[in-house]
Amino acid sequence: MKRHLVLVLSLVAIISATFSCSKSEPEPCTSITIEPVTARCAYSLVGSAGDFNSDSDLVWLDTVAIMMPTVIYDNDVAPLRRAILAAAFGNDSINPDTCITALMGGCAIEAGYDTLHIAVTPDLEASSDGLHTITGNISSLTSSLLTYRINAYTYMPRAAHGMYTNTYITYDIVKGDIITLEDIFTPEGLEALPALIARQARRMAAILGPTSITALPVDGNFYIDLDGTLAFIYQPYEVASYAQGEIAVPFYPYKLTEHMTPRGLALFNLDN
Repeated sequence: MKRHLVLVLSLVAIISATFSCSKSEPEPCTSITIEPVTARCAYSLVGSAGDFNSDSDLVWLDTVAIMMPTVIYDNDVAPLRRAILAAAFGNDSINPDTCITALMGGCAIEAGYDTLHIAVTPDLEASSDGLHTITGNISSLTSSLLTYRINAYTYMPRAAHGMYTNTYITYDIVKGDIITLEDIFTPEGLEALPALIARQARRMAAILGPTSITALPVDGNFYIDLDGTLAFIYQPYEVASYAQGEIAVPFYPYKLTEHMTPRGLALFNLDN
């Protein structure tokens, strides 16, 4: 199967959010710098016109729009960049270009056709028959935690609906590393959590609808909200119908203290 791929990759000017300090303060000034990484590629699905009773072959569009952190205070930002690329592309290369090049056209080929690269136009972006998009942004930021969200959306040509996932990454600004459920909870706590989450979801049935939770979210998906609550995140279809969308089951952290590690307790200021 041949594929003609021309990557249109645009790395635009750095957007910097800087928190200024006076010269009299002993602490160094802090800053967060974000580099937008964007790409758009379009493909004609060769021979698809006859299969779909169309006047012309169907068109597939791939887009990427990720706000990639390059500086976060004095921290090593590489762990966060790798986590973002792994969540977005299944590739933890530190180089976004490498990940994007490997992605482009892949979903179009999965539709079962050879692909021919074509120019991206505004009209095409609004009317493509198949679509795969990846977006990434900082969803919340405090003095100690940064939460990053990767959204991936795929629509196969003429499907009843598309499919999306949201993957959350929690970055410890104080320590400069990624926080996982294994950092927050003991092994015994991780075993106990599914039953606790299922019970909480049943209590929230009027909001969430019926769920069938028997395990932790795939890939340990969670986020810590700005109010300090910890939410376990299940993707569409993972524990409920597609119509129910993403299932978020929140907890006040103090209700889970007996299952936490020392780092988990410290993270929520529950170690006093």
